[in-house]
Amino acid sequence: MAQVEIYVGDGAKKILDVDRDLDHEFQTLSGIGDEAYLEDGAVFVHAAGVWVAIRLVRLDDPARYHKPLTDLARTVAGRL
Repeated sequence: MAQVEIYVGDGAKKILDVDRDLDHEFQTLSGIGDEAYLEDGAVFVHAAGVWVAIRLVRLDDPARYHKPLTDLARTVAGRL
């Protein structure tokens, strides 16, 4: 079981900013949209002037979902 949250627009960027202020660790995802970042349980994509945040809430190891979230970011950026 999982919970998936999708945010589009200014709210997505605000979540990224808040997580940065909380000193969360991010990995820059090169070649995805104008900019993209991955953190445990979330991915953030900026493409075509639009921010998208996708958060995945699971109770197991978040590292298991780094590749699926990265792939999802690539798909989102390609569709914006």
